[in-house]
Amino acid sequence: MSAAKTVQAKEGNLAASYSGQAIILRNETVVRAPRPGYLVRFLPEGSLVRSGQVVAELKPPPSMEKNRESINLPSPTPGFVCYHPDGWEDVLVPERWSRLDLAGLFKNFKGDVGDHSQVSGAGEPVFKIIDNLSEPYLVIKLDKVGKDDLSRGDAVELQWSGGSGKGKIVGTKAVGEILLVVAEVLQAQPGLPDDRLLNLKVIKQECEGIIIPAEALVQHEHSTGVFTYSPLGFRFLKVDVRGRLGDRVAVTGIDPGLEIVVNPWVATRIQKDI
Repeated sequence: MSAAKTVQAKEGNLAASYSGQAIILRNETVVRAPRPGYLVRFLPEGSLVRSGQVVAELKPPPSMEKNRESINLPSPTPGFVCYHPDGWEDVLVPERWSRLDLAGLFKNFKGDVGDHSQVSGAGEPVFKIIDNLSEPYLVIKLDKVGKDDLSRGDAVELQWSGGSGKGKIVGTKAVGEILLVVAEVLQAQPGLPDDRLLNLKVIKQECEGIIIPAEALVQHEHSTGVFTYSPLGFRFLKVDVRGRLGDRVAVTGIDPGLEIVVNPWVATRIQKDI
């Protein structure tokens, strides 16, 4: 086989995986206490409620129990109950992502939330309702990712602890070696966690086909293709390139199992000498 080097053609798909942190943007409605007191929860965290359904009861503080009655707190909208408002509900909204300081968001964000069962004053948040009918967005911070690795319009798979989903990239911003990505979450099984900050993987699947090294491609007789090798010698086969990711390409037009020459100049030279 002279100096020719080969690899076996295999079926597969081109996919790249990136790990990072994400902050969730959702449409959320905060319910605030009309007066001091302490909260009695009627429903567990994550319950799906209809508009007007009573979620909790605000009892008066002990010093006022004789003079005031308890107040029922209904849900203002349908959605999921969350008893941990974090103060970002009016800022981290999907429709406003383009106005956010994406680079400064992770520096300024604090995901700590306190216990809202004791209410010291009127207007304090006691729970929120997460809209279950609108798609959430994610602002994702990825380290050491090329600015061209992920682009607007790319379909991606999202994976986090206990769940996964599908997403579509709607915007990117490169800051040094960091790539900030904004993705719309189209499907999530199960839904995203209540905590706004999470670790996740972003998987970009290019396409399916026969996966070979990009260096195996060669222009020969006005066509793009590869050289295969067998005991009968070299043979040129045309291919259609479906996609490229790094140093690999997905092609059609050849069968799996063929020995593909990865230094095709050797085959070209031998054919010229024949």
